[in-house]
Amino acid sequence: MSNILDRYVLNDGNEIIFRRLEEQDVYAMYQLHLRTLDNLKKGQECFLHRKTFNDFMRMVNNPDMQFIGGFVGDRLACQSAVKYINHQNRDANLPDINLGVGSDRIALFEQVAVDDEFRGNKLGTKMVQMRENIARRDGKDCAVTMVDLKNYFSYRSHLRDGFNIMQAAIDPEDSGKIIYVYKDLHKNIEFGNAIEERLDAEKLTIEQVNNWGKLGYFVNGFEIDDKEKTQLTLAKTNYFINLNNMSEQRQVSANVNMLEVECVR
Repeated sequence: MSNILDRYVLNDGNEIIFRRLEEQDVYAMYQLHLRTLDNLKKGQECFLHRKTFNDFMRMVNNPDMQFIGGFVGDRLACQSAVKYINHQNRDANLPDINLGVGSDRIALFEQVAVDDEFRGNKLGTKMVQMRENIARRDGKDCAVTMVDLKNYFSYRSHLRDGFNIMQAAIDPEDSGKIIYVYKDLHKNIEFGNAIEERLDAEKLTIEQVNNWGKLGYFVNGFEIDDKEKTQLTLAKTNYFINLNNMSEQRQVSANVNMLEVECVR
């Protein structure tokens, strides 16, 4: 198949084949979504937005989105999506976030689902890597994803994959509390040593995330304490300050160029 993106062997010896998902795959996508909902553990119901068959049809036909799926035989074992942000859809998809980077340089990672039967094969990490490669190929500079504030199992996974918690806000889709996790697609963010302060993931608040961010401190890792609780580590970086400064410089430069054009006219 010419649209195969990757393939490898699972722990049980079966081969999984990754490819772009298209309109003919919508039924399989919807069925995987339903299986995922059926297998949510108690308390996880708020972490996944319930979708309809027509929702998936609209998303697959959205020109700003690309879906990736992994098939074991004819069964869809996992799926995920990357949405490309632009000036028209940024406010609806990334409200109240200041990235300091042009809208058309942002890739939004979303819609991850892994069939319970195939867990333990690091399919989530594999799909992150594949989406990063696709986004780089298409000229994107950074990847962002939204995670429920209380879904610390999910952002723990993102931290392992090299993302950092940078900001918190309100989800435009359901008004839930979310955090933004961020990754530069071209270089590692340089952090100073982690400070002694730890944030209890189970008690994390929007105010904590944003107030530390204003001081230049961002979550870049985690530890598991002796009570099996997730403790988030903080470290300082000038990365986001520099990013915002570069954005302001680009805007000033663009304004100067516009004035020069007007003067010539």
